[in-house]
Amino acid sequence: TVSGTIFFAGSSTTGNSNNNIRNNQIADATTGTPANAIYAAGTAGQENVNNTISGNLIYNYFQPAVISAGILLAANNSGWTIDNNKLYQTTARVFTVGLIHRGIQITGGDGYTVSGNVIGAADETGAGLYQLSGTGVRFTGIELTAGILSPSSLQGNRIANLQLSSSSGGGAPQGIFSGIYIAGGNVNVGTVTGNVIGAGTGNGSITIIPSAASSVVTGITYNSTGIADIRNNIVGAIDLVPTGVLSGNVFAVQVLGAGATVSIQNNTLGGNSANSIGVGVKGTTTGNGIIRGIFTNNNGTMNISNNLIQNLTHNSNNVLALFRAIECQVGTVTITGNTINNIAAEGVSVNTATHEGIGILVSTAVPNIVIDSNTISNLSLTNTGAIGTILSGIYIGSLNTGARITRNKLFGFSNAATGVSITAPPVASGIYLRDVAAGGGELFVANNMIALGSTQTTNTSFIGIWNQVNPALGYNERIYYNTINIDGAAGTGAQPSFAFYRGNFTATFTGPTVDIKNNIFSNNRTGGTGFHYAIANSYGAAASGSGWSSNASNYNVLNASAATVGYWSTNQSFADWKESSLSDNNSLSAVAVTFVNPASNLHLVANVNGAVDGKATPLAAVTTDFDTETRDVLTPDMGADEIFTVVPVRIEFFRGQKQVGKNLLEWKVNSSSTSVQFIIERSRDGISFATAGNVTASLFTRIFSFYDVAPAAGLNYYRLKIVEDDGTVSYSAIISFVSDVKNLDVSIRPNVISNGTANLFIQSEKATQLSLKVVDASGKIIGKKTMNIASGTGIYPINISALAKGVYYISISDIGIINTQQIVVE
Repeated sequence: TVSGTIFFAGSSTTGNSNNNIRNNQIADATTGTPANAIYAAGTAGQENVNNTISGNLIYNYFQPAVISAGILLAANNSGWTIDNNKLYQTTARVFTVGLIHRGIQITGGDGYTVSGNVIGAADETGAGLYQLSGTGVRFTGIELTAGILSPSSLQGNRIANLQLSSSSGGGAPQGIFSGIYIAGGNVNVGTVTGNVIGAGTGNGSITIIPSAASSVVTGITYNSTGIADIRNNIVGAIDLVPTGVLSGNVFAVQVLGAGATVSIQNNTLGGNSANSIGVGVKGTTTGNGIIRGIFTNNNGTMNISNNLIQNLTHNSNNVLALFRAIECQVGTVTITGNTINNIAAEGVSVNTATHEGIGILVSTAVPNIVIDSNTISNLSLTNTGAIGTILSGIYIGSLNTGARITRNKLFGFSNAATGVSITAPPVASGIYLRDVAAGGGELFVANNMIALGSTQTTNTSFIGIWNQVNPALGYNERIYYNTINIDGAAGTGAQPSFAFYRGNFTATFTGPTVDIKNNIFSNNRTGGTGFHYAIANSYGAAASGSGWSSNASNYNVLNASAATVGYWSTNQSFADWKESSLSDNNSLSAVAVTFVNPASNLHLVANVNGAVDGKATPLAAVTTDFDTETRDVLTPDMGADEIFTVVPVRIEFFRGQKQVGKNLLEWKVNSSSTSVQFIIERSRDGISFATAGNVTASLFTRIFSFYDVAPAAGLNYYRLKIVEDDGTVSYSAIISFVSDVKNLDVSIRPNVISNGTANLFIQSEKATQLSLKVVDASGKIIGKKTMNIASGTGIYPINISALAKGVYYISISDIGIINTQQIVVE
């Protein structure tokens, strides 16, 4: 419909420009509801520009058989500002034909600002629901098709409190529901203030109820060839609940199209409540579909960094009901610094190539992708059927070459499947390498920390790094400086586990060329009747020597049960493994390795890991560790964490100052510790001490302070109890203060003196007599006197004209030392 309650027409001269619509109520009439509340269409060559729609209540725009919108800017508009409006429906809307209903739609032009708008609810307060239902209806909150001459901006908009029921299949790219859909242009989305689709807490802010199979729900979609910056946005509290047994797909953020340059940073996808974004109902939903946090299928350049993806759940038990926290199918991809946590699926896929659940999946064939510094935890497959479902933290495939998988932290995965097949077991793996670099190329896997199996009693094949690569002559894998710990105890079953596994559980495997050095492969898993290996080349079949040269594996820690350190055509002890594999001549086994937390933090505890300290061989390809700390150039440490001996905390000074009603304690330390706690202890007798407070610090070579606001009357003793990050405890020297003279404060101002007089500023609640001593820099007392002070505040000059130039200390005491002040005589 080319009209609206407010209609901006075109002009043949200057355009219909520089208008303001502010603080109005724009609603339905007694005769019915409009298709569009505000509509604008300019004239070619004379665009409508610089109009503002701000602070309005826009509601009840709807036609049951016509496309409708709250604000529709059609052709020949540009540079509008649409901000701080509220768009809602006061009653439920039922559509009679299949169409799209939108909050805000812009179909062309450049330089738009759309910010602070709220779309949803049944009134201006945000109460109730924006309810839509009917034949084939779809909803888009904000749809923008912009140009590339001047970037458009979408900031701080919120789309929430909405329920949509529809018979539409709602396929890609827009889906049955789309919070923000960008079909063209250069756009900044949340770069100043993030947009919110749903909510960051709770559940069900947006509920989608399709009655057609394979429906699609999207939070933010960019489908273009331009430049987009998508950051700081929140997508959460969304329930996709198809009717009956049907299922569907969710994309929190997706990028489609071709040739774009897109940055996806600092977004929160999935709120902080369990099942924040969910598909289906467990036990009821059986249809297919995939839930994704970030999905890219654009052959441009993608930078995906520092996003939080959490609390996504797919409840269907279909063979194609899957999860991917991040999936990149084409394009040049960099994936860094993301946190992925609490992602789960109930599906039953046993396809090794697709996997049931994946944290980060990269299947682009573009070379030189980067997957670095991501943290992936608590990925779960929840179906307990007797099947072999597969879960991986990082999956890389599709003939990719030059990929770098570095400094990632993976832990806490679980797979509840109970399959017993040795050739198709239930698997939870950290890093899965498949079908990469046919015809030559390289894959680099270094400085990763992978902890699996702890507290998991399931019959699961836990695998730290799983190398399942199809035959590829000339292909090279470099597996350097990784730390892998497999732990826990299986309750029953015969499935094996591996820190490093090269194989596919069949006898048909042929592998690439491998170079495996300076890793810690530790497998402490027990229980069941299966075996638990540090390293294996094939399993249940003859090992493949293809790509495995002499000492292809070396300078590693291989810790496992003595009889099953490795697998090479059969179970191997450490000595047998070295002989069969012709490798690991300089490796170690059965050595103590102490982690900060073997279930989640595989940093090495300092000063107790001598077995791996300095035992690696230098590699030019890796000069830093997991924390980017420089490795020893001559004798680096094994594993992802380069150990640095912690220098104990050294107290440079610990001193105090009596102030009015309180005591100030100050100290300075110099230490290489990464964190330390100072517990301030107080005593009346200098023997029995109790805690007066504490200070926790993470930065050093600086001064710390603490106020004791309730000192006891009389003499108070103080010391520091120093608890370092490795648990080491030490104590400072003891200092003391007298609090008999209550509320006494002494200072010297200025403390740099050139006129021969030091002015003491003294505040006291009562008259008293104080003793004063002058001490030189060597500690020698060179002068002393007593002085009577009155109650209240006073200035007491002291003649120091006889002092030579230098640094001195003036100590003022009664029963004990009350105050020491430094002065400089010029």
